[in-house]
Amino acid sequence: MFHWLKSPKTRCGCTAARWPGTTSQVVRDYQETTPVTIDRHKTLQILVNLLENAKHACAESGREGKQIAVRTRNTGQGRVELLVIDNGIGIPPENLGRIFQQAFSTRKGGHGFGLHSSILAAQDMGASLTARSEGPGKGATFLLAIPILPGEKDANVPMISPIDRLANH
Repeated sequence: MFHWLKSPKTRCGCTAARWPGTTSQVVRDYQETTPVTIDRHKTLQILVNLLENAKHACAESGREGKQIAVRTRNTGQGRVELLVIDNGIGIPPENLGRIFQQAFSTRKGGHGFGLHSSILAAQDMGASLTARSEGPGKGATFLLAIPILPGEKDANVPMISPIDRLANH
């Protein structure tokens, strides 16, 4: 379980709060999950990056009712999932295949290192990190799928090879 994500007030169910420095509402929906062995530092690195990106995406959308949801759930297929969902600017289809590449960014002042380092951290833990969006203006969902059994890799998501890692660093 992601006990470190939960405060005593949010053990189960769904709660909402405002994130300081933003007008986005943050919804926390933590389902009880099977315990998993993970690298806490890497998981927090990924989560903080995804939340920062969601915050920027919502701010850039200009819409009322900005919302970021953080969810945990069991998949029933040997995985626990952590989702970060926003209703921000969305991701154009032509960018979905590129957003995890090093130095790729669409944000002004972005360096293109956050999502790249996040996918590498996920892969180092045997997890996968994927993104979905229905396009511009439709928000985005990022899904971190963590195997319940340590050392079990996610076979459904292509890995970045060690050669690609060296070429990109």
